[in-house]
Amino acid sequence: MADSERFSYEGLFSKNSVAVGGRGSAPRPKYDFAVAYPDPETLPLDGLASSLKEALDREGKDLAYYPDPAGLPSLRRLVAEKLTRDRNMKVDQDDVVLTSGSGEAIGMLIQALTDPGDVVLTEEFFYLGTMRQMRRFGTDVVGVKCDYEGIIPQELEATLERQAGLGKKVKYLYTIPTFQNPLGWTMTLERRKQVLDITRRHGIPVIYDAAHAFGVTVNSQPIGTFGDVTMFSFHATKPFHTIEGGCLVFADSGLKAKFEALKRAGCSIARSPADLGLSLKASLKR
Repeated sequence: MADSERFSYEGLFSKNSVAVGGRGSAPRPKYDFAVAYPDPETLPLDGLASSLKEALDREGKDLAYYPDPAGLPSLRRLVAEKLTRDRNMKVDQDDVVLTSGSGEAIGMLIQALTDPGDVVLTEEFFYLGTMRQMRRFGTDVVGVKCDYEGIIPQELEATLERQAGLGKKVKYLYTIPTFQNPLGWTMTLERRKQVLDITRRHGIPVIYDAAHAFGVTVNSQPIGTFGDVTMFSFHATKPFHTIEGGCLVFADSGLKAKFEALKRAGCSIARSPADLGLSLKASLKR
């Protein structure tokens, strides 16, 4: 198209649109701990190919239909069975919604729960990707001081009281209590109980980002049983193309219904061979 015929979009982009720019095609270092790339030699390519073929042979004809907004029922059932067996969580497949990974899960939770100007509490330092998504939706992010055991309960209580004094209602607490990014600590069990006691007294839900903890135990204790909504990735590394996979586990059916409605409205993951291939990573966690 000639330059004279090009249409200018200057001034038309929404305030919520993502700014142009980013990493580009910069050379990849051999070891990059900043973004947790896996070792390419460890990718289970043969297992992926055979699993994908098996899934297509079994369920490939279902690609002709729109998917269940909560995700592939057989994979949701597998996730629920694993969480029940390994973590003693009272979960069935109706409590689980599949996502393309924790990034989609976080973004849609923020969209479902947050209006511009809403106050959300987080650790004083937390995952940059989540912070960007919160800012995109106009969230008033308030950090709570931490020590090596996690969020300091007295600081959490004081922060809630300050916000109440300003006439502001805190919407929820977003926390990464296991392998906190970037602080690195894991919140102790006693500290988790204290945080939950405070949030319950103030009527604030807890969103637990357990992205890297789907199959993890700490001090022989399974991870993922803390909070009102828990998000997982099915693999503790960066996306393996579109097959990384993740899920949300809801304690509240009303919030799950809102989340499914968002997916129906256009945020749903397209049903594809890659969607069926998600069962590979879940099956590897058995």
